[in-house]
Amino acid sequence: MRMTIFAILLAGCLASLACLASENPQDAPPPAKLAQQVNEARELWKLKIKNSVQFVASNDLWQPGKKYKSGSDWLALVCDGKHCTLAPAALDVKKESWQGHYDDQSTVGQHLLFRQATDVSGKPVAWFRTTGAPPWLKPGPVPSYYAGGPYSQLPDKKGTMEFLIETPDGKKATLVPMLVPKSLLQKLANKEEGEIYSGTLLLQLRTPEKRQLLSGVFGACSGEVTPDYLLWAGDLDGDGKPDFLVSYIDADGPVHLFLSGAAKRGQLVGLASVFNSPPFGGECDGGPPSYLN
Repeated sequence: MRMTIFAILLAGCLASLACLASENPQDAPPPAKLAQQVNEARELWKLKIKNSVQFVASNDLWQPGKKYKSGSDWLALVCDGKHCTLAPAALDVKKESWQGHYDDQSTVGQHLLFRQATDVSGKPVAWFRTTGAPPWLKPGPVPSYYAGGPYSQLPDKKGTMEFLIETPDGKKATLVPMLVPKSLLQKLANKEEGEIYSGTLLLQLRTPEKRQLLSGVFGACSGEVTPDYLLWAGDLDGDGKPDFLVSYIDADGPVHLFLSGAAKRGQLVGLASVFNSPPFGGECDGGPPSYLN
């Protein structure tokens, strides 16, 4: 199921820059700072991502190029409800070409097929490579706060796409899809291309102490956002703070791994790694969001 941007919470934010940062204008950053934050969230290609953790957020799939190889140096993040564990896994790789509907010729790539090496009940959420990975990426239980299915919401946010994350120690965080005001998009627009609607749907992480716009854009193809954008939340890197797997896939697109241990000064989390889903062979016909017309 998809929900159009008009079903998203905070529709009233369209008239105010401050709404991207806070319902309380006194807590909002100045316009210049807000514009910088929005640009940083939208312009992912400018970030220097170390990809210190290589992961795949799907199975039985095609990938371009030849960067993968068969081996048993993988761990599956397997979840049964909120009970998750990193279990040994293996990857089988076969050479395979793919051709999109509008492509003149096929692209050489690889077909990836993962399999768990041990019998662990639950559903795999993602697959992590252990070669070259940080020491905390090892087999065993992983504290998890969300791993798919029904999600928690604050009482006054029912029916929205806000995710409420509650940790065992009673701390709370929320993920809030947000609309970028048209007035701000116009200021950030590329005047030569005459396009203002790229990157209108962003995601904000909120705690009682701080708020952060996360790097990534929803609805790049359809102009919509799916309600199941959060794949997993828990403490992957073992520092006692929430980490997140967020899907920005819209026909195709990336899945982002946000780790608290990768956060820079003033951030809650940092973008630690990106997995790009298989390419979409059709065309995007969603067009720009209606509120920009």
